[in-house]
Amino acid sequence: MKIVIEGPSAVGKSTLCRKLVGKYNAIVIDEIIVEPIRGYTPYEEAVFYLDKEISRWNTIVKTDKLTILDTDPQKSIWFNWSLGFKNCLSLQELDAYFRDKVRMQKIGFADLYVVLIASRKELMNRKNGDLFRERDNFDWISKANEYRERYYQYLYNVIPNHVVFIESTDLDTTFANACKTIDSATPVQYKEMEIYSKLIEWVGKNS
Repeated sequence: MKIVIEGPSAVGKSTLCRKLVGKYNAIVIDEIIVEPIRGYTPYEEAVFYLDKEISRWNTIVKTDKLTILDTDPQKSIWFNWSLGFKNCLSLQELDAYFRDKVRMQKIGFADLYVVLIASRKELMNRKNGDLFRERDNFDWISKANEYRERYYQYLYNVIPNHVVFIESTDLDTTFANACKTIDSATPVQYKEMEIYSKLIEWVGKNS
């Protein structure tokens, strides 16, 4: 079974992933950290990291074990949307990249999406060492979180029961709620092109 753990920075995604490994003997595919690449154009750099996300997905489809992705390999769709598609790949460029990949089954949709959520105050309290830097960018971070939640709420409407929102409180409670969700989940065969097309159309209409 393939599971995606999503949520804002400092919400506890990676911590939850590590704890789930111990319970389920799962494989975790870590988040890709995006950094500037010297000598690359912005377009080349964006495609380089999209290719990395395709590789993450291909890693999980090669095993029968429960696999957990720390962040969604298709997150650039909602992330670029949160930026108004400015200074990043446009929706048309993302669609040109992803559509054939979905059609050729090089990327798809997880059996379960666990989206961690927390209040602005709670997220701010978790910034610890980066408190001042994050304060400067917190309006933008909050905006990105809103777009993320809207995106996965729509995905929930498309694939009900396969997207679950969990409030990230203390680790033990969050872990217990995540386990309850995972234990009741089952692998599913999607009509992936249909889901993908609906998402792209919806983002386009709401951009």
